[in-house]
Amino acid sequence: MASLRQLSQTAVQMSDTVEAIINVLNDPTLPDHDLRAALMAGLDLQAVTAAVVTVRATAHPDGDSDGVAAEMLRRYLTVRRLILAITENTIWGSTTGGSQILVALKALPTLLRTAAVRSADIDATVLSATWARRAVQGSTVDMRSYTVAVTEAVHRAMRARDLYIEGGTRWGNPHTRLLSNKA
Repeated sequence: MASLRQLSQTAVQMSDTVEAIINVLNDPTLPDHDLRAALMAGLDLQAVTAAVVTVRATAHPDGDSDGVAAEMLRRYLTVRRLILAITENTIWGSTTGGSQILVALKALPTLLRTAAVRSADIDATVLSATWARRAVQGSTVDMRSYTVAVTEAVHRAMRARDLYIEGGTRWGNPHTRLLSNKA
C-alpha cells in the first residue's frame, strides 16, 4: 500500500510516454528516418528511465513480493490466534485439490506448540515459492513464515472451492448444491 501512490504516478508517466510514441508512429506525414528525432523531441528520457526503474523496483510480475510477505508477517499474532480458533472450532472439508492444504492446516496448532520444528515435520508443497524460501531454512522452519504461508494457502484453496467449511453457506461444500441423479 505504501508504494501504491508511487506506482500510480509512475503508471501515469508511462502512459503519457506510450501515448507520445503512438502519436509519432501514427503520423503518416513523418518519414521513417525522422522517427527517432520526433520521439526524442516528445519524450523526457530521464523521466522515462526513472519511471522504468520505479516500476521494476516496486511491481512484481508474480504478484508475490517480499514487501507483501513482510506486511503479512507483521500481522503474525493476529494470524496465529485466527488459525488456532478456526482449526479448533471449525469442521473442515476438502476436495482432492485441497486435501494437502487441509492436512497442513490441521497440523498447524500442534506445530505452533512445538519448540523446534524441522523441515521434515511440514509439507512444503503447499507453500508458494516466495513463502517456501522464507519458511524453510535448511533443516529448520521459521514458524512465523510457515503459519502465514499456510493461512494464505487456505485462503487460495477456499476461493478455488478446494477447501470448505462443513455446513457453511458461502464457504461450504460446493457439491451439496449440485442436483442429485434423480433430480
